[in-house]
Amino acid sequence: MSKQKKILLIAFIILPLLGYFYHSILSATESSKTGSPILAPGSPPKSAVIDSTDAQRTTMHRIRERFGGAQANVTRDGKITLINWLDLGMLTPENAVERIYQFFEQNTDLFNLANPRQELIVSKSYIPSQGHGVVAFQQVINGIEVQYGGFDFNLGENNEFISRMRAYYYPEARNVNTTPSIDSLQAFLIALSDPVNDTLPAVAHQATLFIANFNGDLHLVWNFFVSGGGYGGSAEYYIDAQSGAILKARTALI
Repeated sequence: MSKQKKILLIAFIILPLLGYFYHSILSATESSKTGSPILAPGSPPKSAVIDSTDAQRTTMHRIRERFGGAQANVTRDGKITLINWLDLGMLTPENAVERIYQFFEQNTDLFNLANPRQELIVSKSYIPSQGHGVVAFQQVINGIEVQYGGFDFNLGENNEFISRMRAYYYPEARNVNTTPSIDSLQAFLIALSDPVNDTLPAVAHQATLFIANFNGDLHLVWNFFVSGGGYGGSAEYYIDAQSGAILKARTALI
């Protein structure tokens, strides 16, 4: 091999190594300035490596302590969304609702409930003798329903245990003012004044008042349908019952 080729070969090997060491030193220097850890390219930040939060771990620990082998799903902020295999004893049409209320009262800290019998009303109770019954609770605040808020219990074979409990609960709904500043008639007029209805003979129908989640915030809303106007002649409106703002308007046609 000629001298020139040997020099080129050595340079081909050494130069990438020099570049690697240079970037390592530069990264270490920057890390010492910012206090951040040095990570290999493509490595996730340390926060992404952590599988659970303190709130999750605390809630899971309490579930294991109280319910033994029950399986659960818990959000990062410690909110329970699912529990499998709960033993509340034999459930019958006569005792199921009361036993579940007692279960909530004994575990208000787990579910962030203030008063289960005031915040949860029975929306369904079907318990056939052969098992696989269903008991459902609707979340309410001062008698106002929270849209999609509540708990569903699926009973196992012979109704001897809870095979699955699903939770869709909003404890922050207790902070919502449940006294509307505008009535349903005012809400109708706001919807009918929507520019899409200006030139059309729109008619608003009976309104329902409930608490709903919009973009992560809970609002007291009037919900109703408008026919004959825009959005294809059939629209659904959500009007903020405090500010009068149109939170959502969409076609009701499928």
